[in-house]
Amino acid sequence: MEKLSWKFVMKRKRTRLRASGFKRRLIRIRTREKRSIKQER
Repeated sequence: MEKLSWKFVMKRKRTRLRASGFKRRLIRIRTREKRSIKQER
């Protein structure tokens, strides 16, 4: 699911205005992944 959303963001990179909200969500997911990696270490 995460890979799919990433591809979607890449394809919608041209619509930055519309992807503004989507980008914010992606950043939140990325921070969550970073935290999970930190915990694993």
